[in-house]
Amino acid sequence: MSQLTSFLLVLSLCAFAPLCFSSKTKGGYLYPQFYDHSCPKAQEIVRHTIGNARSTSFGQRLYNQSGNGQPDYTLDQSYAAQLKTRCPKSGGDQNMFFLDYVSPTKFDNYYHKNILASKGLLNSDQVLLTKNEGSKELVKQYAENSQLFFEQFAKSMVKMGNISPLTGSRGEIRKNCRKINS
Repeated sequence: MSQLTSFLLVLSLCAFAPLCFSSKTKGGYLYPQFYDHSCPKAQEIVRHTIGNARSTSFGQRLYNQSGNGQPDYTLDQSYAAQLKTRCPKSGGDQNMFFLDYVSPTKFDNYYHKNILASKGLLNSDQVLLTKNEGSKELVKQYAENSQLFFEQFAKSMVKMGNISPLTGSRGEIRKNCRKINS
């Protein structure tokens, strides 16, 4: 089991590699068809099972989600209070938080269980419940059935691995995924 877990961890980390391959001509963003080409369900599957986020990535959810000075109403308030202890209104921007606070170093389906409990760290996580019925249903299925999650994840990784990155004059392999090479 530990070899499988290690293998899946490597796969999950590789899932973010395609984000470094993008077109120079599209403002440095992935083509909108990126996920359609790889796997229509990839956005819902390849998420934040393992990893960290800086306080700046989600602080607005704690203090001013809708521009009204109020926290995100979809975020569990006890979880929000816990996050606020290390993510103050000002300062602490570089403080790191686990994306999956239940099992932060284990590849499993607790990420989906956290979302159902309104404890998704990032706005993009919690939006899976509010975006549409399809993504909400997937979150429920993966929370209830870890085997289904693992199977779908493996299929998505194979499809994403078959995406051809743009290279040469058509694109670039970024040195820093957040900005176009200069």
